[in-house]
Amino acid sequence: MKKLITIGILAFLFVLGTQNLAAQNIKNIDVYAKTQSQEVKKLFDLDENATQVVWRAFYVKAKSYAESIDGKDQKSQSVIDVKKRIENIFKNTILMVLDDTQYTKFVKWMDNRK
Repeated sequence: MKKLITIGILAFLFVLGTQNLAAQNIKNIDVYAKTQSQEVKKLFDLDENATQVVWRAFYVKAKSYAESIDGKDQKSQSVIDVKKRIENIFKNTILMVLDDTQYTKFVKWMDNRK
């Protein structure tokens, strides 16, 4: 009976720890998106609405990578397809607030950050 209770407690703590880890990852994604969007805001002198769209684009991209790609075989065709889809959504969202010239500058800025 003691072993059963011990296993139950360990399972509960494991689930609790997993939830905390997930919350921490979401917080890290939020901080990343906020930092990136503020830099883009300064670079292109964006208003608050455009900055919010950029924040959302970075947030969705980072969260999608964390949920769909991280920890998986990067060479698998399904992962490559998901990456392309995520990047297309990101590009289309950014193009909602930047014109083509600004987008070209944005791509160079992103490449320099890698």
